[in-house]
Amino acid sequence: MEGKTLGVVGTGLIGASILRAVETRSLGWTTIAFDTDEQALAVVRENGWASRICTQIDEMASADLIVVCAPPRDVARIVVGLAGVISTDSIITDVASTKGQIVADVFSVVRQDFPFIPGHPMAGSERSGPGSSNALLFEGRPCLLTPAPSAPQRAIAAASSFWRSIGAETHLISATAHDRIVGLTSHLPHLLVFALSEVVGAEVGLSTALTPFVGKGLVDTIRIGHAHPVMWKDIFRDNKEELLKWLGRFEEVLGDWRQLILAEDPDGLMSAIRIAKDRAGVIVESQKNVGVGSASSHRFDVMSPNSSTLVPASTPP
Repeated sequence: MEGKTLGVVGTGLIGASILRAVETRSLGWTTIAFDTDEQALAVVRENGWASRICTQIDEMASADLIVVCAPPRDVARIVVGLAGVISTDSIITDVASTKGQIVADVFSVVRQDFPFIPGHPMAGSERSGPGSSNALLFEGRPCLLTPAPSAPQRAIAAASSFWRSIGAETHLISATAHDRIVGLTSHLPHLLVFALSEVVGAEVGLSTALTPFVGKGLVDTIRIGHAHPVMWKDIFRDNKEELLKWLGRFEEVLGDWRQLILAEDPDGLMSAIRIAKDRAGVIVESQKNVGVGSASSHRFDVMSPNSSTLVPASTPP
């Protein structure tokens, strides 16, 4: 955006990747970066990923678009603070993996038509920090936007346009639907991997007798367990309701598997494994075309409050 200023609050993996994506694509933004982590800012400064480094967050007041890249429990406080200093034309979005609590906290303080367009780019890594950033991180990845009902259309359009400009495919969805869906597709898998890592890690270390016998499948499975503790602590707290619903369903299914093993039921086990294999195949196959083609935008509605099934909205974004 020639002549426009982009502010990035937080220069960890996501924030630094945004700065690098904008730079790599020569989008014409003047970029300003702020972080309370001096080491993270130093990496950004040394690599020249931002046009300017801010020492105070109030310096973001001149930005046309601000992306808040902070742990979920910090986002609302930052957005509300920025609301008091930005111009009436400025727009704010974020990258947090939870939405319901953030939306409630922000709009309990600011006006309902305040131009905050919550966002969640579903891209990342088990690694954290600017040193793990990637200019192509958002290429072909979904970015879920959860604007409030009274959000200005210009703000929705600007936020959508920005995410698409760095390669993401945007989807407009309610905050409630967002939290239910990612509770299943992201938060539950992370919780299960944390628990698995705890069990296996108690027996397998860097120099135990079991170390040579760790299979590649285990390593691939627990990779995401090497995640940012502060971020995931906040995610589990903010999306507690949906996470516990999906965890309850998982515990029911795990109980069924336990019974099949206890019963030594070969037919039941074969049937359960075949069903699981087929469903795993469907998931893997469904991802083959994700990100193929140019970045685009979609609006979705949820069929019912108790469903995570999405259907296209009747009105395009």
